[in-house]
Amino acid sequence: MEPGSDVAICPYSATIPVYHTRRAPFEAASMHVELKPEEVAFRMNLVTLEFNSDHEIIMVSHSSGDLPSVDATQIVVTLKKELDSRTP
Repeated sequence: MEPGSDVAICPYSATIPVYHTRRAPFEAASMHVELKPEEVAFRMNLVTLEFNSDHEIIMVSHSSGDLPSVDATQIVVTLKKELDSRTP
């Protein structure tokens, strides 16, 4: 397993993963999201990008400038609707 915060908390949570899937399941559990064995958790970061040209894009903030949760939720809900509309 690659070292990271997800691996570091395994001993504290009495968890020894059979399949290491990174941080998403831990973050879901921290939000009291119960995953069924056949379900998968994904995580994403909302970031702020600065488009200087067609060839230069700079990540200005890895956390979208600490975007409030209510705003982030609206972005994710809108994204989900858009993706759902494209799914056959």
